[in-house]
Amino acid sequence: MGSCASIERGKEGTAADLEMVADNFEAKFGEYKIVQVETEIVNNLKVRKIKVEPRVFELKSLWKEAPVVLHLFRRFGCALCRNTALKISSMQPILNQNGVQLVGVGLSFSSLDGMLKGNYWKSNKLFVSEGAELHKALGLQNASWTQVISLLETNIEAKENGVVGEYRNLNNGRRLGALFVISKKGDMLYEWRQKRFVESPPKQEVYKALGISTGPVNNQSPKTNLAAEPDRPLSQS
Repeated sequence: MGSCASIERGKEGTAADLEMVADNFEAKFGEYKIVQVETEIVNNLKVRKIKVEPRVFELKSLWKEAPVVLHLFRRFGCALCRNTALKISSMQPILNQNGVQLVGVGLSFSSLDGMLKGNYWKSNKLFVSEGAELHKALGLQNASWTQVISLLETNIEAKENGVVGEYRNLNNGRRLGALFVISKKGDMLYEWRQKRFVESPPKQEVYKALGISTGPVNNQSPKTNLAAEPDRPLSQS
């Protein structure tokens, strides 16, 4: 088990601020607001549905009905981020079979259209923490400028997967991502924090945290020891 940020609302965490909060994730971060990204299909492409009043939820509403695998995106326009989204989305069938939701949270709406049209996050729920407030609260660090300079040299896998990136409007471009597994009670079961742009969370560790066995047992589907009800609409705050 790793560690998580323990800091005041609106103040960015540092390594010195981090402490264990495995049994207190909801208490520390549950009231942060996130904006839901609602989509529709137009000309066979997934696009954002623009509403006059955006639907805003508290983070803790995500896991009230079922455990959640919560992925915090670096940047919607980054080719590596989109490729990571494809990798994480590949867990969706097994997670769904076991009553676990897969949810993504971005740090801004920038380059969201390209993210949706490419369908990199599939049908999983997507939200935005405007101003990267949640990312800052969780103490997600910025990559070094050396990593930024070498970024273009590390896009080989993304290119092989046909992933296209957008490199305009690079606000928060150095912010690194993370993945958390949260139980229905709001406890943190697992955390993974990105240290380099090219890193992706290990799927087997996520399954292990949820008690999911991915090996075939008597030709049955993988099972989890976490009972969870099917997805239900989130309660709007």
